[in-house]
Amino acid sequence: MTTIFPQSSHTWFEHDLLRRVTQFLHDQQQEAYLVGGAVRDGLLGNIHQCNDLDLVVPSNACEIAKKLANHFQVPFFAIDIQRDVGRVILPDTYIDVAAFRPGTQSLIEDLQARDFTINAIAFRLDEQNPELIDPTNGMADLESSIIRHTNELAIMDDFLRAVRAIRFAVKFQFDIDADTCEFIDDVYTFRYISPERLRDELHKLLQLSNPKRVFKLLNELNLLPLLFPEVVAMIGVEQSPPHHLDVFEHTMLVMTNWQQHGMLHVHCFDFLNPLKLQLHDYFSTKLAGEVSRYSLMAWVALLHDVGKPQTFQHDENGRIRFFNHENIGKDIAHKMIKKMRFSDKAKQFITTIVQLHMRPLQLSNEKKVTRRAIYRFLEASKDTAPAIAIFSLMDSLGTYPESAIFCGERNGFRTPTEEESASRCEWEKLTHVVLTICQKYFEPKPPPLLTGRDIIEVFGMEPSPQIGTILKAVREAQILEEINSKEEAINWIIHRVEGEQ
Repeated sequence: MTTIFPQSSHTWFEHDLLRRVTQFLHDQQQEAYLVGGAVRDGLLGNIHQCNDLDLVVPSNACEIAKKLANHFQVPFFAIDIQRDVGRVILPDTYIDVAAFRPGTQSLIEDLQARDFTINAIAFRLDEQNPELIDPTNGMADLESSIIRHTNELAIMDDFLRAVRAIRFAVKFQFDIDADTCEFIDDVYTFRYISPERLRDELHKLLQLSNPKRVFKLLNELNLLPLLFPEVVAMIGVEQSPPHHLDVFEHTMLVMTNWQQHGMLHVHCFDFLNPLKLQLHDYFSTKLAGEVSRYSLMAWVALLHDVGKPQTFQHDENGRIRFFNHENIGKDIAHKMIKKMRFSDKAKQFITTIVQLHMRPLQLSNEKKVTRRAIYRFLEASKDTAPAIAIFSLMDSLGTYPESAIFCGERNGFRTPTEEESASRCEWEKLTHVVLTICQKYFEPKPPPLLTGRDIIEVFGMEPSPQIGTILKAVREAQILEEINSKEEAINWIIHRVEGEQ
């Protein structure tokens, strides 16, 4: 059972923004109600975690939203003029103001037309006469930890609500009502849903901390083949040691590692402490103003081995191999991400990591990891380098049994087995490579010693792709401290040309 707090109406107005909005509406003598997630989360005792607010008013919603924006001296945006929905855009949050839903004539009808009972509760914004309106018994379902549809058309009207049911069930650790499951299970195909809406809902779904339950519910409700046919192909695909799980279960574990531990898991990432702030800023950066690198890593975790089912084979010794799975996986991921209309930057970020996710491990298996090898990896991976490096740790945590990697720390410091010692050794070599990659990525870079114009003037060359090749080679020599001045760079080019003749 879940504890809810309907009796503590005064606590709603401890939310600073909500209190100021309520005061403004009171001064305007405007009837208004808080609805949706903010009411649900407030009843669960999380009102202070509510950032975005949804309000409903009987009419003139855009006009009211515009007045509210003017009051706060922030921008206003008309989301849907026809449906009378406006948005007040504040720093780090927003307030949506909407008239009653189309086809409804009252607040009660509006609430009854919403998706799930726990989202169909309204709170009257009136400090003198606050009131919770709950026509579908949403508070009872909150207490019983149940996700239940409001009416028979709730799922049929918008099939994306089937995905939302799973998201809410996993997020709040609720169960989905049996009748609601039956309605979802009857959805054999999605009516047209804009790629952007589908992308946004799936993106939220993949941010949850229990990916295994997400995909279990998707599978049980027959949604997995519709939404992620590429993932269905992973189920039951076996792998040879050191893997201890099949491709699908390994993927679920890697996703869980990322969502629950992120890049700063205290037990295994202490060696990255000096770079914590830089890594935090790196992963928090939003690509093309949309979503953060950190959130996109959930897609990387899901798709990093998506090429394995197509490349499954046995070698002459009977060992399972997946040759070229990273390149096949990149192509599959590209088609999938493109279909969902992610930005070009987000698409490039995901597919590059899928393609290069094995490189840190491959580097760690070299007899000696040279500065040149690290530099060339950084050049190939560009801005994805830290993400690839950190992800390789998550991938390894999903490859070896945890007891093997942390044999000394989590098994009472007993003597490790030979296999555990080998796994621990592999892990330590990988952490060294990861640290080096991250250090070199964040290290300040000196300005280039030469430009294309320098090459043209000194060597009398015509503009051509060859100049770019020369500059790239000079830059590598500079970063590796083989040359340190413009004069040395010119002599380096001369000697290189002479050596090739």
